[in-house]
Amino acid sequence: MKLYRGDSIPAGMISIAREDRGHTFANHFCGNGLMAKFADNGSSTLLRGKDLLDMVLSHVGYERGEPEQGFSYRSPFLSFSQYEAAAFSFAERTGRKALEPCPLEDASYFVWELDADLPSEAEVGRYELVYRASSINCRQLVADQIRRGLEREAATRDGHDLMMGLMNLAALSHADADPRDHRAELIDVVKYIQKYGATGHDQRLFRNSLERAGRSHEWLLYPTDPMEDGPGVSSRFAMNQHLRVHRCYRVR
Repeated sequence: MKLYRGDSIPAGMISIAREDRGHTFANHFCGNGLMAKFADNGSSTLLRGKDLLDMVLSHVGYERGEPEQGFSYRSPFLSFSQYEAAAFSFAERTGRKALEPCPLEDASYFVWELDADLPSEAEVGRYELVYRASSINCRQLVADQIRRGLEREAATRDGHDLMMGLMNLAALSHADADPRDHRAELIDVVKYIQKYGATGHDQRLFRNSLERAGRSHEWLLYPTDPMEDGPGVSSRFAMNQHLRVHRCYRVR
């Protein structure tokens, strides 16, 4: 099954020179995989007292100014869609920008593709994906970076790009040498919440989630590797054979 995720360059990277933005974004992926927002100033207090259904409802059905907004903005989930157009609408929400396909190094908008066979259901609408870390979808990105770094060093004696490329090469080697099974849950939002109904949960969030997830055919990816240095689960979906950059766009 193929799922798609729209993404864009974070605000903090807009100041980076245009020709470096796409590669900076891809290099981050090569070193870290996809990171849920929970990794960015998230707190365990956001999860306190919530079961999985509460978290799904808060992530999908939140409204601005309501208590669940804080959770949704720092959620441990990553949203995907069965449909590429629906996924991309989450990256460019205005629908007004004139975008055109472009090479990765010029891109400010991206579509990720997650292509994996679904395992048997752990419960209705919830699947546990077991995978291995792999550099296969990052090797060309890093090879291009090292080539450009060598050219720049030869021309200007500036070795920064080459150093970053070699650091990323080390990250790829580390991923390929990782013998562990990694885990993440895939949740078909509509199917999962329909099983439970809204009994004992917020009716408003249930209605919002059912409508929105049904419209966008939304799925949630929930990285569940245990934290190496503390309690809880990781927010990191490691780079692997199932995840790749599918399309790249820039503002025309």
